[in-house]
Order: sequence, then C-alpha cells, then structure tokens
Amino acid sequence: SDPRPVAAFSLGGVGWTAGDSARVEPLKGWRFAAYSPRPPGVEGEWVQLPRRSDFRHSDLIAAADAVFTKPGYGTFAEVLAARVPALVVPRADFRESGLMVPIVARLGRLRVLELPDFLAGRWQAGLDALLAAREPWADVAMDGAEAVARRALALAGAAHGTR
Repeated sequence: SDPRPVAAFSLGGVGWTAGDSARVEPLKGWRFAAYSPRPPGVEGEWVQLPRRSDFRHSDLIAAADAVFTKPGYGTFAEVLAARVPALVVPRADFRESGLMVPIVARLGRLRVLELPDFLAGRWQAGLDALLAAREPWADVAMDGAEAVARRALALAGAAHGTR
C-alpha cells in the first residue's frame, strides 16, 4: 500500500491555467485524484476519475486525506461530514466566501491558500499544514434534510389544525 496521502482536487471553475512558464512547485509526497484532467504545469501522480460513474464527489472527498478546493456549499458540507481537512483557494466572485471560510475553519480543519500563492504554484506548504493540523472537529448535525422535513410536516399540520 502506498503511504503517500491523497488530495482530492476539486477546483472546477477557478479558472487557473498555467502557461508554459508557470509551474506548480514539485509536490513531494502527494498524490492527486480529480474528475478533471491534470492542469498544465502540475507534475506528480494524478488520477483522473471518470465523470460518469457510481463514484460520487462525496465519495472522493471521504476517500481522500485532504481536499484542495474553493469555497462552496456542497464541498464544505462534504468536508465537514467526512472530517477531511481542506486547503481552500478564496473566490472573489462568491460573496458567501468571506462568511463561509471562517465558519468552516471553526468547525473543522481548513487552511487558506491565498490566490497569489495558488497562481504561483506554491501549494506544498498548505497541503503539508493540513496533515499536521490537530484542531478538533466540531460535532455538526448531519440530519439537515430530515430536520427540514420534520419542520415542514409540523408547519403543514399546524396549518390544518393537526399536530
């Protein structure tokens, strides 16, 4: 078995493309798995998963040792549910980013990789910091759909005079 950690690469829509001169620093000790092809300038082991399969994004997150991502409701929910640390590249075009990142950092293990470092390919220190992180994970309720359904049923019952 390979002892190197696996980082799930989930950065769709960030718009990063490395030119001929742009290179990500050599990432020592990491393997990557993603639904997207390896970005230009990234070296090292890269496993591209098929877009159409029974292996869902949440499965990728749960199977990884770390997640390299952007702020997003779905990915952050998956990170917290699976208790997988995340390296996050901020999104200026996503208003909720400024609120979500500190909350998720308080609930779990999250590090921010600032956009200039991301674009310059300085990823190693951020990824390594995730493996060294020891903050405790908060206990977060994972029954949101059921809680909403219970509340909807209670409101519907109240509207019809039943309980």
